[in-house]
Amino acid sequence: MGIFKNGPLGKITGKVGNNDFYEVGSQTRVRALPGKNTKPRSERQVAQNNKMKLLEGLCANAQDFFKVSFAEGATRKEDSGYNMCKSYNLIHAIKGESPNQYLDWGEVIIADGSRAMPEKVIVEMKPDGFHFSWSEDYDLNNGSIYDRAMIFIYCHHETTRTAFNFSGAMRKELKDFHPLTSYHKGKKFEVYIAFKDVRSNEVSRSVYGGSFTFDL
Repeated sequence: MGIFKNGPLGKITGKVGNNDFYEVGSQTRVRALPGKNTKPRSERQVAQNNKMKLLEGLCANAQDFFKVSFAEGATRKEDSGYNMCKSYNLIHAIKGESPNQYLDWGEVIIADGSRAMPEKVIVEMKPDGFHFSWSEDYDLNNGSIYDRAMIFIYCHHETTRTAFNFSGAMRKELKDFHPLTSYHKGKKFEVYIAFKDVRSNEVSRSVYGGSFTFDL
């Protein structure tokens, strides 16, 4: 059912006939609802569907994070951070040929923008969790000592697979920490870090910290 916001002359959202109206930023967009298709899918359609499934676990439970981590580009293109994340990783992070496609975690980005990236990132797994460190080196024109770390942890073994922190340590502190407990024993993680300007929507491109299995 479609709903008019602010009366009959306002914006419409929801389903009307075979169309679905939705909002992205200041825009109202419409897409056709899928109909029944009795024809077998083409190889290209199957490959694209497999790509989308590969990204479901990464993207589905982190939309609030992507609103912030892709805000710079999303605002410029009047799109959502969720869509920006999916679009980039569909093109750059999925490798192989159907049906043997896979997600290359080293190529995945979970944040993107013009802010200076973390440099010389080291992530260590210790019995209490992940310990992050980085160097003082960065472009002074595109960063500040007061930028905040954004940490993103993906777990392969959870229904809600992501944990994240929007406002971690300041860049000048050169280190940050994400805790783990005995509950996480034996689970595998992919780890990322980026920086965000505290006064604007500027963010850096994320840096991959590595793949870890918590067996300490």
